[in-house]
Amino acid sequence: MKLVVLKYPKVLPWRRDMIANVRFHLKEFLSFNNAQLKEMLLKEPKIYLSSPNRLTEVFDYLHNNMAISRHQMMVWPSILRTRPHIIRDRHLFLVALGRAQYDPCLENFVSLKALGANHDSDFCKNVAKCEEADFHAFLKTL
Repeated sequence: MKLVVLKYPKVLPWRRDMIANVRFHLKEFLSFNNAQLKEMLLKEPKIYLSSPNRLTEVFDYLHNNMAISRHQMMVWPSILRTRPHIIRDRHLFLVALGRAQYDPCLENFVSLKALGANHDSDFCKNVAKCEEADFHAFLKTL
């Protein structure tokens, strides 16, 4: 806990029962083990402030629709904090472009960090390799 406080001091005022609830949810419902939970806490402490329902929704989409493994999620755990509609919209756009490649062993790999980029402009420029207007036009078709 000391490393987390040094890295992210805003963790101190968080309610322990809320943190314990998220940890329980991650472990029991999403089947992360203790080592993975510790790694998540050290890499992205803000996950423990997330809503358990939102974590489940994001995890479900990543794991079941996009076939992302828990191991891949551990490389970039902040993807679990990304809004579900952003992940879904960007994934569907990449599928439409034929660029939805999430296996790091294959070429044209799309990292979860790039998929969860903060701005649509970054996503379009670096991942989809298209104009932002094309992405927004696609979103209107959903």
